[in-house]
Amino acid sequence: MDNGPQNDRRNQGNRHQAESDRINGKQRYRVSQDHGTCLQIPPLREIDDVWRNNLDQWEQDQLLNGVKLEEIRRVGRSEIIELANRYTQKYLDAEFSDRSHEHLILAGHQPELFHCGVWYKNFVLSELGSHFNCVAVNLIVDNDICKSASIRYPHVSDQRVAIGSIPLVEPGEELPYESRVIGDWEFFLQFQNRAQQAIQSLVDSPIVNRLWPNVVRCARVLAGDQQPRLGQSLAAGRHCLENEVGLRTLEVPISWMAESRTFTMFVESILLDLPRFRNIHNDSLLKFRKTNHIRSRSHPVPELEVLDGWNESPFWVWGPNGPSRRRLFSRRRGDQVLLSDLSGWETGISTGSFAKQFRQLASGVAIRPRALTTTMFSRLMISDLFLHGIGGAKYDQLTDVIAQRFFSIQLPRYLTLSATMKLPTDIPVVRRNDVVRIDQFIRKVKYHPESLITNPCGDAVDLIEKKRDWTVGSHLGQRSSEKHQAIRKINQQLQNYLDTDIATLTAKRNELYKRIPAGEVLDSREYSYCLFPDSLIPELTSLASLNV
Repeated sequence: MDNGPQNDRRNQGNRHQAESDRINGKQRYRVSQDHGTCLQIPPLREIDDVWRNNLDQWEQDQLLNGVKLEEIRRVGRSEIIELANRYTQKYLDAEFSDRSHEHLILAGHQPELFHCGVWYKNFVLSELGSHFNCVAVNLIVDNDICKSASIRYPHVSDQRVAIGSIPLVEPGEELPYESRVIGDWEFFLQFQNRAQQAIQSLVDSPIVNRLWPNVVRCARVLAGDQQPRLGQSLAAGRHCLENEVGLRTLEVPISWMAESRTFTMFVESILLDLPRFRNIHNDSLLKFRKTNHIRSRSHPVPELEVLDGWNESPFWVWGPNGPSRRRLFSRRRGDQVLLSDLSGWETGISTGSFAKQFRQLASGVAIRPRALTTTMFSRLMISDLFLHGIGGAKYDQLTDVIAQRFFSIQLPRYLTLSATMKLPTDIPVVRRNDVVRIDQFIRKVKYHPESLITNPCGDAVDLIEKKRDWTVGSHLGQRSSEKHQAIRKINQQLQNYLDTDIATLTAKRNELYKRIPAGEVLDSREYSYCLFPDSLIPELTSLASLNV
């Protein structure tokens, strides 16, 4: 199929959106609801300029903790690439040693069966890695909480539509992905059958049939003698599928990244100056909320607190008191940095040997970045370009401000990506806008029928002229009640010259209104990529191509 015109329209729409949304210095992110469209801010056709500007930015003699930032970044890139190669090779033969290690592109997401708009980032990540001949790495955000081990699907039966749920594993405690194990192995193995049966009314052969054998194999390989982990199994299976269809990327979990020397240096730079970081963080957050009219005290992130002299840090901790994630607090005592979860665990690190002692904690304690510090570290200390989804792009506007104020360094520009893909259906989908359009048409029939008469003649012309007299002509000064009755009578007479009537339109409108709930279920862009047919893969490949 020739997608040229479609791609032209896609790019043009993206350009207009990106430009209009930069008005007043604010960036808004809105994704199209039409199938086969994507969001690119900035557009991919401008990526060469973005890339050059990002690289030029690091040529300045910027310092971090008294060390040249570019030297830190060189070491950081080398570390992450080595970790990504080592991790990926545990389940996939995919060391891309033919690419230069000089530059690095990153993306990232939680290890779940996400929707197609998220998966689209991985296709662009591979495309840009090839385009710039550099290493492309996807960060597995396994430090986030696994809140729901299931996916939703549209349940269609006898033209009735509802939302259904397909569990991956049995319900369990809400834990970070890196700690969430697969309990009932046999139940997990049957997910492919459950998903296929659930979606069979819409899709004959869903992607899950190609995905799940990879997931099962990777779960066994990565687990070894231990219980398989849910997140790493799903991520590795997806990565193997991506490799099969031609994507060339590496993957590494945040839990691995957090053991690098570069990450330790990043943590040290914040913890040794935590009160100042907390003040900058909270002040920037409050201004961000005011600018964006956000009233919630938890969005985009909560403020960092001070409790009994302990400063809350932008990191998580778990391990000393079980696998539940807790906030990490810190305070200074002489030449020591004290760390605590304020739930019974406390330890101290000497400022003179911070790096060595901090890394020794990794044997029993997990210290992980939160959302803002994950991308702050990634963009500041290792990557040359970061690919965000809509959610990450929104909160990283705040990250930019905090990093600028705390490190006195402007972070490089990131790329925001998403795509809209809808499951195939033969059931006509009704959207709320369809009803709004009929409401608007009914209003026009009631109050402005003359605008719908294409070629008025005879009595219709006379009626239109009489109405004009009542609205802007000689009767303009008449009493309002008399004027209202006259115009109403003329409108009713003009309606006789139309091919439809208000009663028919109202009946149609009410029928469409009843079908809105079903339409919203079928029209959602939030369903997992694994429920889609194989045709999804070439569609995403085309949307990610730079040659359009």
